[in-house]
Amino acid sequence: MKKIIFTSLLALIFTSQVQAACLTTTHPYSSGVLAPNSINVVHGPFSVQASKGCRGIIEVGVASYGGGTIPTVTLEEQVGSNWSQIATVRGRSTTMFVNNGNYRVVYTNQTGIFAHASGYTKLSR
Repeated sequence: MKKIIFTSLLALIFTSQVQAACLTTTHPYSSGVLAPNSINVVHGPFSVQASKGCRGIIEVGVASYGGGTIPTVTLEEQVGSNWSQIATVRGRSTTMFVNNGNYRVVYTNQTGIFAHASGYTKLSR
C-alpha cells in the first residue's frame, strides 16, 4: 500500500515538473477603435504545436478602456480553409486545452457605437 502511494506521489511530482518546463508566451494587444457592428481579427492566425510532455493551452483575456463596451471575443480554429468558433470569452478571460493547429482571436462589436478594448493571448506549449 505504501509503495502504491509513494509511486503515485512520485508520478504526480514528475508530471508537474515536466509541465513547469513548458514554454508560455503572452501576447498583449489593443483593438484600437472598433467600428459599430464590425468583426476584427485582433491576434492571429498563430500556430500551436505542443511540445513533448506539454499540452497546448490558450488563454484569451479582454478589458475595456476609454469607457466603451467590451466586444464579444471568440477563439477560432482553422479547419481546412474555414475558421470555426471553439470558445467565447465569458467575463474577463477563458482558458482551454487545444490541439495542434492554427488559431486566431476575433473581436465582434455588436453595438451601434464605437468600442475600445485591449486584451492578451497566453500560449502554453
